[in-house]
Amino acid sequence: MFLNEEFYRKTLSACLRLFDVVGRWGGDEFVAIIINVRKKQLHDTAQRFLSLIRSSSVPIERETLQVTVSLGTTLAKLGDTVESIIRRADSLMYQSKASGGDCISTGSGRRSNSSAPLPCIPEHCKPG
Repeated sequence: MFLNEEFYRKTLSACLRLFDVVGRWGGDEFVAIIINVRKKQLHDTAQRFLSLIRSSSVPIERETLQVTVSLGTTLAKLGDTVESIIRRADSLMYQSKASGGDCISTGSGRRSNSSAPLPCIPEHCKPG
């Protein structure tokens, strides 16, 4: 079930600065462009997204629907293209969904001994 785009756009925009952008990417996916941030700032913004969505609900007919969000976050690196950044964030978002959803998966896209993206971070995942 796809919820109203306006709900997500307004809810996520409440976490952003005036010059950041969020919008529907397709289906039930949204993309946020958050500029001039470092890893900690990106993590904090993603945590605010997660907390705000978790505390939100949507009235549908005579019921109230609790909503969740699965986040994939990444920083741009030298040599990235728009496509490579989106592809990396999209892959991380699907990793969050595969981990049970309602969590944040983070990856830098940097090559190192530990080049795999970080898993859905337990303290950010929904309980049980």
